[in-house]
Amino acid sequence: MGIYMSENQLKVENIRGFESLWSMNKPIVIPDFQRAYAWTEKNLMKLIEDFRSFSQNRQKHDLADVYFMGAILLFDNGETFEVIDGQQRLTTLVILNYVLNKDNFPEKCKFSFTSPISIELINKAKIFFANEINESEKNILRELLTKLEFTVTVTENQDDAFIFFDTQNSRGVKLKATELLKAHHLREINGISGQNEAAKRWESLELLRMNYGTEAQSNSELKVIDQLFDHYLYHSRVWVGKVGKRVEFLDDFIEYEQRDALMQEFGSKTIKCPDNSVRLYPHGSNQHVHSIEIDMRAQNGQGEYLPEYRYRAFKHTPLSIPFSLRQPVDKGMGYFLFVEKYAQLLQYLTNVSDNYLKEFDAFNSAIMFHPHNSKYARRFYMLCILSYFDKFGENGLIKFALYLEFLIGAVRLENDRLAKNSLTNVYLRDADVNLLDMIFNAYTPEQLFEWMMPLIKKQSIKYQNKGKGVQKSYLDNMRRYYGKGDNDDASSKLTWLNEKVKSL
Repeated sequence: MGIYMSENQLKVENIRGFESLWSMNKPIVIPDFQRAYAWTEKNLMKLIEDFRSFSQNRQKHDLADVYFMGAILLFDNGETFEVIDGQQRLTTLVILNYVLNKDNFPEKCKFSFTSPISIELINKAKIFFANEINESEKNILRELLTKLEFTVTVTENQDDAFIFFDTQNSRGVKLKATELLKAHHLREINGISGQNEAAKRWESLELLRMNYGTEAQSNSELKVIDQLFDHYLYHSRVWVGKVGKRVEFLDDFIEYEQRDALMQEFGSKTIKCPDNSVRLYPHGSNQHVHSIEIDMRAQNGQGEYLPEYRYRAFKHTPLSIPFSLRQPVDKGMGYFLFVEKYAQLLQYLTNVSDNYLKEFDAFNSAIMFHPHNSKYARRFYMLCILSYFDKFGENGLIKFALYLEFLIGAVRLENDRLAKNSLTNVYLRDADVNLLDMIFNAYTPEQLFEWMMPLIKKQSIKYQNKGKGVQKSYLDNMRRYYGKGDNDDASSKLTWLNEKVKSL
């Protein structure tokens, strides 16, 4: 059955059987801009259990002879069909078919994977199916592959393909806001070469991991890209001024509200930039340059045109691009460069190897990144650190970290339990001046420190000796960092702070 919609050149067809899917007139490929293969053992087990249940119920109750596998969206580029939606299911089925029929690999399947994440999970999927499926079950599953039915939509318009991608719900792993934003901004880039370049940059960001000093072993799977959006980028931009009756965290929202909030901030609110350029805005490190030129004339030696970025007086590194956290974000390549800078910066600040930041790293390991510290304290701390570094770089960073920790520690000692809103209520919602605004509005580190000192003096009365639990653990770590003994009075911390600052 085929349905044709002439206005958008869409073809929708129901295809029965796994082999029939690969009998189309062109090879099926996974474009470079797609996300990595993401199915884990949990997803694989759910698929196998569904197949088993279907087979058992069909035989027992004489049910319909069709297992519906959902929608597949393909873009016809003239030479191949690019999988826009459905690649997770199709890849999994190809792996399953390979395990069941090693001599029967679909000829039109031209899937290629370079991502280490994809390669690792694909190998794990092969092993899982080989171990999970016994010989007596193989014939049942081989027959079931012939019962699979797909609704395949083919479009010859790439914009239509991306629109469908934004709205389709895939079986198994649901698309996150970051994945939807990736697709949203890829379609804003003119040309396949530019899209592939952006996709490769994004893929490299997917490999970045947070490293919280002594906590690294228990948090080795903290993906920088997810943490960046969930705890830092969004909050740095929306927590401006008096933020209402309460500070809203993304993880306070239900799932669809989280996605909507991120899609609005980094999707609909982004700006279309004319020509092949990315606008820059007034910034401490940007005194001369007003835009980044994207030259699509540069060739890579294979006849393919790739974007080349040129901006005067700056090195060609993501950290050197003079973006600012609260600036308007351009659509397309501007978005990818913006995210790349702050993903690299977040990893840099949590994986310090620069000798210049040795004291900063030692301080973080001793107090802020210590395993006993609250995750809410660490998130608030890193949000402010990221904002400070964005404005002033390494200049005065350790001094700011010491001042900031003093403020965080005061709230730590005031509360037996540090709740999610404990710090944000004090320093954002109820503060005379929002601390983030204070950072972004200061012209120099010295001006910021001058603004912070009255608040530090006010909070110094909170410092007292606490005899138990997390508060005692915090005081013990703090005393050790400042070179004090167990019996030294915590009420003297302001004096210790001033002495430490003078010694830097």
